[in-house]
Amino acid sequence: MENIMLLFTELANAKFDQMSKKTEVSRDAQDMANRVDALLASLADAKGKAELPEDVIAYMRENNIEVNGMSIDKFIAENGTNLDKADLTAVKSALESHSGRASDFVQQNQLKLQQLMQNFNTAVTMANSVQSM
Repeated sequence: MENIMLLFTELANAKFDQMSKKTEVSRDAQDMANRVDALLASLADAKGKAELPEDVIAYMRENNIEVNGMSIDKFIAENGTNLDKADLTAVKSALESHSGRASDFVQQNQLKLQQLMQNFNTAVTMANSVQSM
């Protein structure tokens, strides 16, 4: 019985670690999207351009975030680092999508963790019942 309890604990800890990492991914991606949004807000007119910050590019590269189905490097090769409103909006959308997927992962795993805890509680109840016999 002790082994079963240990297994439940290890599974719950592993699930919680996954959730923590994805929460961080979601926050970081949203932070980058907010920075791109600030660039968009700073454009004087619809034809204005702004340079995508290097750390945003590096983040997208490290996390394999695609823009319009292209890697950030290919996107920049085609459009340059000085992007217009439409290109900046595409980058922002890609970052928000990445953040949203990570957030969805966390929400789904919260349900799995809840189910795991219910199973743990059931196992404890059964163990107590067996001991009291």
